[in-house]
Amino acid sequence: MIVISAGMQKSGSAYIYNLINDILIKSGKSDAREIKEKYKLHDIMKMHNNNIGGLRFKLLLKLIRVSFAENVFVVKTHSRPSWAHNLFLKLGLLKTVYIFRDPRDVLLSAQDHGRKIIAKGEQHTFAELVDFDNAFRSVKKWVNVYEEYADLKGVLCISYEDLMERPEIVLNKVTKYLGITLSQEVLSEIMIKYDRKNPDANMTGLHFNQAKTKRHLTELSKSELSGVKQEIGNVLDKMNYQT
Repeated sequence: MIVISAGMQKSGSAYIYNLINDILIKSGKSDAREIKEKYKLHDIMKMHNNNIGGLRFKLLLKLIRVSFAENVFVVKTHSRPSWAHNLFLKLGLLKTVYIFRDPRDVLLSAQDHGRKIIAKGEQHTFAELVDFDNAFRSVKKWVNVYEEYADLKGVLCISYEDLMERPEIVLNKVTKYLGITLSQEVLSEIMIKYDRKNPDANMTGLHFNQAKTKRHLTELSKSELSGVKQEIGNVLDKMNYQT
């Protein structure tokens, strides 16, 4: 079995990915980065956080076969759930944890990320999203992906806000979903490892900007908030965010 750590962009997807990887390691499962090295999977498990992109049938089947030879390991994606993902989910050959965030804060974080990229003299990915309208167009696409995961039976959906404010509760949900038992002491060790307040924290590839919740209340204008509510207010309600 493999674990898919899926997430909305700018929603702590890299953070939860690393937490899940450490949870699996502590429970005696495989370290995804060691799996990548052993089986030379750099072409499909990309970058530090092992992003596999689209959830294609052959790709998932290959990873599942590796998990049979080794043990459970986790990969990351921002992609929508494919028919292949849904099939393997129903068959119990994979499990999926999906993290989402208030889309209004996602928009602001995307703009922040874009400004950082531009400040480095580069023009790619989020650099195109510093403008509100461009950022909101992308956010609406990401919200559509959220709805697809949220409507799938067998997917564990967690919010960025809960992860930031109640990490112990979230990690207990994750371990229960994965069928893993770890002591609270071990879970605390994992959280401390990536805690920004820890001077020795491992922040590699976590892509944190401000890591704040409810930024939209003070950083978006009334007209912007009204426009967002008009277009995706129904999804904000579904996510249990106040409008």
